[in-house]
Amino acid sequence: MTPIPNDLVHPAAGWSCKMATNCADAVRHWCGGYSRGDGDGDGIPCENVCSSLSEVRRIRSQIGC
Repeated sequence: MTPIPNDLVHPAAGWSCKMATNCADAVRHWCGGYSRGDGDGDGIPCENVCSSLSEVRRIRSQIGC
């Protein structure tokens, strides 16, 4: 398993889920304040790269979010 840097990202203006390269990237932005990442409120941001709540919870645990 690849370690995930625990630096949260404060999304720049204009950032969107389409720019996420993987789920860890999406979760870092979401935890850093990109609230639009979870538009349907199911706890999974940027569903184009994050496929499950368990994956998101694992990443959140690793980065301390």
